[in-house]
Amino acid sequence: SEVSLALDAKERLTDYSVRVVNLSCWELFEEQDQSYKDSVLNSGNALLVSVEAGITDGWQKFTGRFGLNIGINRYGESAPGSDVAEYLELTAMHLVDKIKSKLL
Repeated sequence: SEVSLALDAKERLTDYSVRVVNLSCWELFEEQDQSYKDSVLNSGNALLVSVEAGITDGWQKFTGRFGLNIGINRYGESAPGSDVAEYLELTAMHLVDKIKSKLL
């Protein structure tokens, strides 16, 4: 769900160079050598963004001190999925707005 959301946001961020990475298993990623991890996440001064349809705790390790971690840090919403996503601002347009705000 997050990957398709990130790809949709990327399509809307046409004025920016965006790369989407699926980091689905933190433990497996951490087992890789540093040069590989750097090739995936070390992007100089680029903004690193995580998108999680759950809590954002832990993503700071990968996005860094100045990264942007977008997710749902609360519990208890119930409705059809698209309605909840809109309400919790977990849509492509909301991602784009949050990313642009962080860049400006």
